[in-house]
Amino acid sequence: MRYLKVVLSPSDDTFHPVEEIIADSPELHRGRVHHINLLSDGTVMALYGIEGEGEVIREALQDSSEVLSYDVFEVDDGNHHVYVHVEQGEPVVGLLSIVDDRRLIVDTPMEFGDEGIHATVIGEQETLSEALDDVPDDVDVDVRQVGEYSPEDNRLLSLLTDRQREVLNVAAELGYYDVPRSATHDEVADELGCAPSTASEHLRKIESKIVDALTD
Repeated sequence: MRYLKVVLSPSDDTFHPVEEIIADSPELHRGRVHHINLLSDGTVMALYGIEGEGEVIREALQDSSEVLSYDVFEVDDGNHHVYVHVEQGEPVVGLLSIVDDRRLIVDTPMEFGDEGIHATVIGEQETLSEALDDVPDDVDVDVRQVGEYSPEDNRLLSLLTDRQREVLNVAAELGYYDVPRSATHDEVADELGCAPSTASEHLRKIESKIVDALTD
């Protein structure tokens, strides 16, 4: 079994009209798509990770005629899981149809970044190549990595919240985990825009989760 790590970038920066509501709000930040399914009637169910005030998220969703149902529940520290059932919309329906037609698996969570959404797709080599050719013209696909798939690859990172993954990525990029260490709590905090004590607490919780998983 093979995998492709890709970055998908739609021409209008969003994959569904409802998602555009979230993306356009300065008070909300899209983190991950934990699960997403195309139903037989063409509607879509998804579980998002969104950072922001729960009430702001609810107000954004309840004002959309394309939202059939939704639920918002806080995970921790302003991070929310958002379940949405929405009407058909492009390009997400077209992309999910490719996954179904080609009998592929999307390895969740998928993560939003500045360039688009980072996704890992699993399947046979020939089928993955065919799926790339099927992607609609209004979606740019940047293939970042190809290889043999192992289901254990993302197990540790999946234990972390969206915010914790962001903190971990920033700390690693700055050199906090280099040997010798080339970044401090203060520098990590400056990059994240939070207090050093907050950055330190995030890092301790991240390290605790990872160590617990490795020694369990």
